[in-house]
Amino acid sequence: MLAAIHGQPEFLNLMFIEVVEFKNIHTQKLFVMLMPQLMQILKNVLDMNQERMRPIPAAMLLRVYFGQFFGFFLTEITMSKVAPAEFRDGAVDYFVNIFLHGVLRENNEAEAT
Repeated sequence: MLAAIHGQPEFLNLMFIEVVEFKNIHTQKLFVMLMPQLMQILKNVLDMNQERMRPIPAAMLLRVYFGQFFGFFLTEITMSKVAPAEFRDGAVDYFVNIFLHGVLRENNEAEAT
């Protein structure tokens, strides 16, 4: 998703126009149209990984995923050029790692340090 949007910086402008000027009416229609398909994809992924997943509603996982995705995209476009290297270096890997594992160490990892 990032690769597809990265080459389209005007997407952010359209997103803000949609939110501010159109009060999200198009985004809401798109969401209603795509939500069943997205939920089916997520359900398939969750079903294949049931034993590894915490009990979180699929709709909430989808919301968190999109929130993190758009958060990454927004901070990349608005701040990356002027931010220190630590803000950029390995950013995608950190976002994925935090999404999958959170920010807290596992018990055995904390004991080892």
